[in-house]
Amino acid sequence: MPAIIRPMSSSVLCCGVVSPTILPLYITRILSLSDIISLQIIIIDDGSTDGTANKLVEYAYIDKRIEIITQNNMGVSEARNNGIKRANGKYICFVDSDDYIDEKMIEKLHT
Repeated sequence: MPAIIRPMSSSVLCCGVVSPTILPLYITRILSLSDIISLQIIIIDDGSTDGTANKLVEYAYIDKRIEIITQNNMGVSEARNNGIKRANGKYICFVDSDDYIDEKMIEKLHT
């Protein structure tokens, strides 16, 4: 019997350049948002030059919900537009590198 493919329940778009010093905390906080398997996490690396892209690939390898988009300093608007094109979720949530991430953010999005 073929697997049932369900649409993503939510897509979280993370845009911009994240400092490698806060990247582990940032990613950990995003991953703690939900245990929803169908959560899609799209991280847009907008031209980092400090090794952030390599770290993002490591996180994507660990958690298959993470997708990485790399672009060359096109700005947050273009980052969001590229993320929206890739998003499969019924709901889309934007998280920027300087945002506070509440642990109930996805739950609240669904209610």
